[in-house]
Amino acid sequence: MTGVRDLGLGDCEAIAQSGLLAQPVNAITSLAFIVAGLLLLAPTLGRDRRTSFTKVAYALLVLGVGVGSVAYHGPQPQWAAPAHDVPIVGVLLVIVLVEVDRLGLRTRRSRSVVLCVLLAVSSWLTIVTPRWGQLLAGLFASAAVVLTVVADRRSVSGPRVLGLTRPAKRVLGVLLPAAALNILGRTGGPVCDPDSLLQLHGVWHLGAALVLWLWGTTILRAEAREGTDVRSA
Repeated sequence: MTGVRDLGLGDCEAIAQSGLLAQPVNAITSLAFIVAGLLLLAPTLGRDRRTSFTKVAYALLVLGVGVGSVAYHGPQPQWAAPAHDVPIVGVLLVIVLVEVDRLGLRTRRSRSVVLCVLLAVSSWLTIVTPRWGQLLAGLFASAAVVLTVVADRRSVSGPRVLGLTRPAKRVLGVLLPAAALNILGRTGGPVCDPDSLLQLHGVWHLGAALVLWLWGTTILRAEAREGTDVRSA
């Protein structure tokens, strides 16, 4: 092995000292992101003229999250850490930019350029200084949640539950419990059991993959088709 079997120490599951997968449960559940990415990518490969750069980039980044997460929790090559962090920051960046557009704060015409520039800068910072990657991920994640709620509440279409349209309610309804379980199941957390087959970080992988798929198939798809008017799904 490469001698880097300490990458997932904060994710509770015990690190195996031999075998292909350092953290089998966390590695296998990471495949959910690959499935989500492929499902998001498939429609963009068809003849749908409404396919946008943003949708393709988002699907590829979700796929990248899966590849990076499998590498990070599995064989752990030397490049596993940046491969894990960079696409996560990229996915969150796409969500932030789309939600900013839904608020009408900037024009979608320049989104591709802005996305490429910010993705390049954030990727460089993440690779050069991993702490920056963690900071950016936390910042973008917080902004994504807040902007999603604010943009959704300003939307004029679709029935609402607790002030939110159904797509946003589904996204947040999966995200918040999954994030809470991930926090509780971190190393040193109250329900962390390093030797258990039930790893809450693995549950987080499944929930987060579902969230990214839901956001891409509801909010992003509707935004690309209808501008800021997000229909109920």
